[in-house]
Amino acid sequence: MKFLSLLDSLTKDSVLINKTLNEQIHMLSENQLNWKPSAEKWSVLECLEHIMLSGQYYIDEINNRLTGETPESNPLNLDFKPGIIGNYSVKSMKPGPSGEITGKMKTFKRMEPGKSNLDQEGVLADFARYQADLNAVIEKSKYYNLNKVKIRSSIGNLIRFKLGDALRFVVAHNQRHIQQSLNVMKSAGFPADNSG
Repeated sequence: MKFLSLLDSLTKDSVLINKTLNEQIHMLSENQLNWKPSAEKWSVLECLEHIMLSGQYYIDEINNRLTGETPESNPLNLDFKPGIIGNYSVKSMKPGPSGEITGKMKTFKRMEPGKSNLDQEGVLADFARYQADLNAVIEKSKYYNLNKVKIRSSIGNLIRFKLGDALRFVVAHNQRHIQQSLNVMKSAGFPADNSG
């Protein structure tokens, strides 16, 4: 896949996440957004908070890394070749075609959302800013080599993703937890209104 096709595809996926947020999540009450299927599972707002905790790491890491690189004067449109680890990480993170989430994953302590009621307006506003920051990073990446720029993964120096894989991973992670949010809304016992 060409660089620009990949980045355009990631932008489209991000737009779909915003559409889901606007059409299905924004209308929920604070009670609904904070409701959990069980004590061990996350609420819709906790899913969004986790997306931001994890994704912001990559946005900051990419911005810091690109600061040390010289951008091209025009967008690059070379062939993107996913790395073995990057491709595996993206495929294991992305929800299936019917929205199924496979392979339970352990979340690092520092990326776990708060365990109490979260502020609806604050989290939704923060998420809108986060999505705008992510889209800005995707746009900026058009001027860098997605194969050659390496991004340190959130688990440390041992794993480094190609820039293209890092962006793919962030968007796949976002998709996974937006789907998790939608699954919470389909859970038995999900409140029908503000009561509860």
